[in-house]
Amino acid sequence: MLVDKWREELRSKFGFDVRPIRSPEELDTAVSESKFLDSDERHVAYVLAQSLLLKKGFSTDLRPGLIVIDEIHNYRNKDTNSFKAATKIARSAIWRVGLTATPINNSLDDLIAELALVLPTAPRLALDATVKEIWSSRDFGPLSCVLTRFEKQPLGIHFARRKIVMHSVKYPEHYSRQVLQQVKELRGRTARTGMFLDEITLFRLAASSPLAFDRATGTQNSLLPGADAKLALLLEVVDSTSKERVIVFCEFKDTVEYISRPLELRRSVYTITGDTPFAERPGRMDSFRRNQSGVLLLTAVGSEGLDMQFCANMINYDLHWNPMILEQRIGRIDRIGQEKHEVVVHNILVEGSVDERVLAVLSRKLARVTQSVFAPQPIIEPSPDETDRPHLGLLLDERVLVMEEKNSTELLAALEQSSRIQLTDYAILGQIDPSYCDPDKLGSASDGGDALPWLNRAATGDWLAEVTISSSRLSEIIEEYD
Repeated sequence: MLVDKWREELRSKFGFDVRPIRSPEELDTAVSESKFLDSDERHVAYVLAQSLLLKKGFSTDLRPGLIVIDEIHNYRNKDTNSFKAATKIARSAIWRVGLTATPINNSLDDLIAELALVLPTAPRLALDATVKEIWSSRDFGPLSCVLTRFEKQPLGIHFARRKIVMHSVKYPEHYSRQVLQQVKELRGRTARTGMFLDEITLFRLAASSPLAFDRATGTQNSLLPGADAKLALLLEVVDSTSKERVIVFCEFKDTVEYISRPLELRRSVYTITGDTPFAERPGRMDSFRRNQSGVLLLTAVGSEGLDMQFCANMINYDLHWNPMILEQRIGRIDRIGQEKHEVVVHNILVEGSVDERVLAVLSRKLARVTQSVFAPQPIIEPSPDETDRPHLGLLLDERVLVMEEKNSTELLAALEQSSRIQLTDYAILGQIDPSYCDPDKLGSASDGGDALPWLNRAATGDWLAEVTISSSRLSEIIEEYD
């Protein structure tokens, strides 16, 4: 889906000849073509599907002048095939750009992995030590040459106001007791049965829907849909949207199936999960777009890259304590082109769940990172401290809670530190001539040996000096560790 999106953006806004790469055969064709492109064909852009990079042993002779890695946070795990494949291409490129709204999803290691793709010639261990030294010293000047962030307010672009509505719901105590007992029984035989689900996933499945938990564990709970207060709340919220389009995010595909049945009695429902064939997804999106009162059910496959600014209502049926995950979801409707003055986000919080417990602490502390270069926009409302809640009715145990609180603390520490990074790139926005987005005009300036005109103006002299100093300092630190 994103291949087609990028093709249209590059073609309509920049006049490029855009060629998709969705298969190994198309990749071979692109490599052959690129070897014979002459200087008059500089405006050729290849859009490579990430799915190709997932294959073990990926290799290519493609040598791009510029590589743009969209959603670069997806490559934060250095041990994956996709990271290794992306690194190979990045090393062969002359210029490298990474794009993401959520560069730190879990910890500082995410940022280090992303910078390793932007700076692929820097030894990984040296880069790791460099970033950690900068973070511990709190002198973030050296990073300003490789990081930038642009927000809607300084750019003068209209974005809708976010209205966050929190809903709290509780499962019956007998359901919580069953879940705790079943997880306890599974814990002792996980290794022998080959179960791939860890305990935190089991508890999230239970908080998501009884069907998702039952199918994952092979058990049978006594909670029927008619007695499910969470499902009843969802139907109430959907009914309150005045027949406008609604997007509902779930963590698990079984939960999508679970809630789709009662929703179909009220509205036209469209679903996209990991099981939805790629060829069918654009058609379902188009059908949802054309239906003024449609409901679109999505799992994580819809949290990135999709433009759905024609919809202004979202429901997080399943929450997650990580604000970056929620920010990715909300970004589907809170983006350029949203015609409504307000987008409404309904968050359904399950009492006793691990996400409720961690969010109770995290939501208060998030206020401290609002000025961070990585801080998300408003996504949750401050919650009362629920850490003293009695254990009765909890869909978690203390061991899982301690692990998740540790993860949230690491994320918050990284975000809080980043608030000290000073970005000066806004200073030159007023000097940039937008007409140079035309590749022909930009190419003519380059052929004539001319620098971009705004780089010669006195107003940008200080900015250029700061970038130069920052770059030199970063290079020196990496070289010292190397």
